[in-house]
Amino acid sequence: MSRTTPFRRFMRSPPMRMLQVGVGALLAIFGPLLLGPTTPGPFGTLAFAAGLVLMLRNSGWARRRYVILKRRHPKFGHYAEIALRRRRKPGPAAPVG
Repeated sequence: MSRTTPFRRFMRSPPMRMLQVGVGALLAIFGPLLLGPTTPGPFGTLAFAAGLVLMLRNSGWARRRYVILKRRHPKFGHYAEIALRRRRKPGPAAPVG
């Protein structure tokens, strides 16, 4: 039985989902441009991946476009898929013996 907390209900409300899509789009567009050349390391790529994850979790349109892109180019977005996978719920303990 899953219980939704008030915080989870707030984060899944339509205004918050739109805000998350907007923040995701900003991260995906401006993250690599601003963080890529100015910081050492892969922070521009990480900002793009974080923005992509925010958009895919909260936008049906972005999910449909992503599926079309994955069908055309199967190797695209491997790390975004890893980040989007749901955590497994712990199952019953294995019997001993």
